[in-house]
Amino acid sequence: MEENSIQTDKSKNQVIIFMAVALGLIVFGFMLYKLANFPSKPQPQPFKKEDFVSKDTILPLEKSSKTQHDETLKELAAELNKSCPTMIDSETELTSVVGMPNNELQYNYILVNYEKEGFDVQTFETNMRSIISNAIISNPDLKVFRDMKTTLSYQYNDKNGMYILKLSFQPDLYK
Repeated sequence: MEENSIQTDKSKNQVIIFMAVALGLIVFGFMLYKLANFPSKPQPQPFKKEDFVSKDTILPLEKSSKTQHDETLKELAAELNKSCPTMIDSETELTSVVGMPNNELQYNYILVNYEKEGFDVQTFETNMRSIISNAIISNPDLKVFRDMKTTLSYQYNDKNGMYILKLSFQPDLYK
């Protein structure tokens, strides 16, 4: 009896892993579609004498760059949220995307058929970390985030909204 229960748990984990891979591919494709169709910012105009700012008010490039990326990620998140919530597959719902401070983009998911109690978080984390990190490193469509040195985060909650896990992938992963 216990062996059947273990096999059922393994089968559930295999289904979760399969769905997570499919989810990742769908979300990345959706995200890239939105990025490709994201309105471009107006081109900067040349400085005029009255636009001159003293050197004391100029931010260092690194600070300015992070602020620019934060704003871009917030705008992207707002655009993606127009389609949320959306079912990614039969197990996973994308509820929202958040442009976070410090150049971080977070995807929030609900695993609609699972409760935190009895859920194998460790196996799920191990499998998802491998799948997502490989996609971030190798998927040419994610180059924009690698170039921006964006931290990509994925938060999973159970069907009752209870926190299960947050996976974050910092830029040092794909240097």
